[in-house]
Amino acid sequence: MSKNKCPNCSLDIEKSWNFCPRCGVELPKWYDKFNYGLDSLLVKVAEDLKKLFMEGLITISFSPSMDQRYSSENSSSPSNKKWDVKKVEEPAVKYEEKNNTIEVDVITPEIKSEKDIDISIQNESVEVRVYDSKSKTLYFKLIKIPEGTKLINRQVIDNQLKIIFVKGESYYHPLG
Repeated sequence: MSKNKCPNCSLDIEKSWNFCPRCGVELPKWYDKFNYGLDSLLVKVAEDLKKLFMEGLITISFSPSMDQRYSSENSSSPSNKKWDVKKVEEPAVKYEEKNNTIEVDVITPEIKSEKDIDISIQNESVEVRVYDSKSKTLYFKLIKIPEGTKLINRQVIDNQLKIIFVKGESYYHPLG
């Protein structure tokens, strides 16, 4: 497959991808057809902004969001993780709905530690990132889930990340 660069973070991306696995930006369907060299301009702008930020001439602030983030540090984001990523792949996923729960199995070659997992729940989707330190591969998957879904459990079993959600806003869980 031919490669493009993400217009937001400049990661090499496949034309068939809908989202960037590094920064999560949605990639427009027209991006590969009507690019006209804008990616190099965007990379230059991003480099200039980074330079200004590093010199303390601009600041970046983030407003609180309604998402849930689950990681080993519980407040980190993928950009704060010190992963030495050489390759990005989409993992195999099994998705099963049972009554008011959703079970998602994310299958990767190797998960060594809870520190190598990052889960971010948005309104109608969940971003799952699993890092394999041996191959330096980041496995990224964006999964659609019903609005109001809450994560109630996650565990690693035989290189498989099992995530269990409960559907609906009426569910109360004492831990959040």
